Amino acid sequence: MTSRKRVLVYLLLNIIVSALTTAAVLWAWQRYLWPQQVAAPPPSPALPANGAEPQAQTPEASRVLAPYQVQPGDSLASIAAAYGTTEEALRAANGLNTAAGLGVGQTIFVPVTPTPTLPAQTTPTPAGDPDALRIAAVVGAGDFSSEYVQVQYDGEGEISLLGWQLRAPSGAAYTFPALLLHSGGAVRVHTAPGTDTVVDLHWGSGAPLWASGETAALFSPDGTLRAEYRIP
Repeated sequence: MTSRKRVLVYLLLNIIVSALTTAAVLWAWQRYLWPQQVAAPPPSPALPANGAEPQAQTPEASRVLAPYQVQPGDSLASIAAAYGTTEEALRAANGLNTAAGLGVGQTIFVPVTPTPTLPAQTTPTPAGDPDALRIAAVVGAGDFSSEYVQVQYDGEGEISLLGWQLRAPSGAAYTFPALLLHSGGAVRVHTAPGTDTVVDLHWGSGAPLWASGETAALFSPDGTLRAEYRIP
């Protein structure tokens, strides 16, 4: 081999060795030294400062204002008892001070809590004491526009009036709708037509039903006579 060929062989070997060395260095760099991107873990949900688990908010029971027209003999105390509220709540809802009185025909607003509608099979009918339901008074007998019968419950717990009947001497009968009376609660049944509320119901008769000396009768849904009232 001539010296010229020997030089060419050395150059070729150097080129090959250099190429292999460069390739090895690049492979090692990419394999071990190239910075890797690491996915950040999802953030944890924030907790209150004291570390307690967040609690679900329970909505407070809402109250609504029901309009009520003051009737003869009404007082803040009697209206509050009929609606299951307090005199203080009535004054606050209507901006009344302790010295303010009520006028017949005046419309006030009564705070009440709406009763949620439940499936019929899960709502037991209150039993109450049928013998504790009575006719407390007949007011304005003979005056079509003002006469009414007051029915009151004096027993424990509450009683449903659904299906009860109030009967006049003429044979006319009024059947009560689904209405609950609590202990000490009362409802008025007006002869004249009108808008029913929880304390005022309306017979819707076209003429007076009651007269002095006559008797009003109250019957339970099974047809049993439970109470009578002789009109003075």
